[in-house]
Amino acid sequence: MVASVPWAEPGSRFTRDFEAECAWLMTVANQKTVSGFLHVSWRTAGTVARRVAERVKASMPSPFDGLHAIGVDETSHRKGHTYITVVVDHERHRVIWAHDGVGGDVFDLFFKALTPEQHASIRVVTGDGARWIDPCVGRWRVF
Repeated sequence: MVASVPWAEPGSRFTRDFEAECAWLMTVANQKTVSGFLHVSWRTAGTVARRVAERVKASMPSPFDGLHAIGVDETSHRKGHTYITVVVDHERHRVIWAHDGVGGDVFDLFFKALTPEQHASIRVVTGDGARWIDPCVGRWRVF
């Protein structure tokens, strides 16, 4: 006989509270320390932390939902002019996507990650005047 228990997670030997504690500890200590403190193997500590992260990720809304106004820019990081393309949500004031590289091909990857509904909700795209932004926005028929 199988019974549903609200404090357990399917497929786990541990309670949700124990798993949450383990995952929190992994944010402030290394895996070996957490495993010793909780008396579990270091592999178990890592598995528990991944399971909690997946649960949290599944319960969070997509950062691409409800986009209306986005901004795109490239910035260099590290020495040697290594660039990263960053997309921000102007209304929520946060970064929603970033990828190594620069140019229309990289910005295309952002649009490919969107569902048709997410794509259709975008009304404004701002940028710094880089020549690759307007053609990319035009290809994806934003607006």
